Amino acid sequence: MKSIVSCFLKVIFLAALLAGCAATAPAPSEQIIGTWRSEVGGFDVITTYSSETVTVEGFSPRAYALNGSELVIEGDTISSRTVSFPSSSEMVQVDGMTATEHRFTRIAP
Repeated sequence: MKSIVSCFLKVIFLAALLAGCAATAPAPSEQIIGTWRSEVGGFDVITTYSSETVTVEGFSPRAYALNGSELVIEGDTISSRTVSFPSSSEMVQVDGMTATEHRFTRIAP
């Protein structure tokens, strides 16, 4: 009986620990802010996200909206992107229309 109670308490502890980790993960709207490097056609591209705009190096900033994990950039009415963050230094965007995956590496917060 003691081992069943002990096992039950361990399961409860692990569940609480995992729930706490999930609750403290930053929202995508917080994770996206910063400067990112990616590659397009063999060329490095530097992209900087603020809380309201995205700037690709050499171009004017554009407004963007991030609703949950759906990213829509002003002027890009054809498709949206699904954004995920496998780690704090990696961002993956998947084009909703073509399912093309685009990977970014964080270079500055």
